[in-house]
Amino acid sequence: MTTESVRPKGIIVLVHDMHAPITDEETIDALPSDWLMLPRHQVRIRPGQFQVQDSAKQDFYALQVEQERQYRVELENLRRDHPDYEVIYFGFAHHSLALALGHLLEDVPSVRVYQRHHRNKNFLWTSPSTPVPDDFVKTFGLPSHPIAEAGDVLLRVSCSNTV
Repeated sequence: MTTESVRPKGIIVLVHDMHAPITDEETIDALPSDWLMLPRHQVRIRPGQFQVQDSAKQDFYALQVEQERQYRVELENLRRDHPDYEVIYFGFAHHSLALALGHLLEDVPSVRVYQRHHRNKNFLWTSPSTPVPDDFVKTFGLPSHPIAEAGDVLLRVSCSNTV
C-alpha cells in the first residue's frame, strides 16, 4: 500500500502556521505526486504568530475566537461547496489551538495530518513512493465500515519503538 492508493476527488490544503511559516512549496512537496493534478484549494488559518517559548504570554481565548472567525470565513463555505474533497492539515501551531481547530472539523470524515519532521525540517517522513507495509499500523476494535456521524469519540493511541 502506498500513499497514492486512495485518491480523493479534490483536496483542501489547510495550513495552520502560527509558530513558523509553512510555504506553499512545502505543502506541494509533501503531497503524493498523482494528487498534484487534482483540484486544490489552499486555506491559511493563522489567528496569531508567536514563538513557542512565548506561549505563556498569549491570550488563548482571543486567539481561539479569531481562529473560529477565520474558519467561518475561509473554510466553512469551501467545505460546503466541496463536501467530497479531502482536507489535508499542515500545522505548526500551539496544541490547544490545533485541538480547537480539530473540533471545528469534527464532521469531516477524514482529515490527513502532515507534521513537520523535526530533523529534516519538512513534511516528508518517507519518500512518497516508499511502500508502507500493510501491518505498519495495527488497529484494534475499529468498526468494519466508516461511520459518518458527528459525536464524541475516545481514542487511545500507543506506540513502541526499538531503543
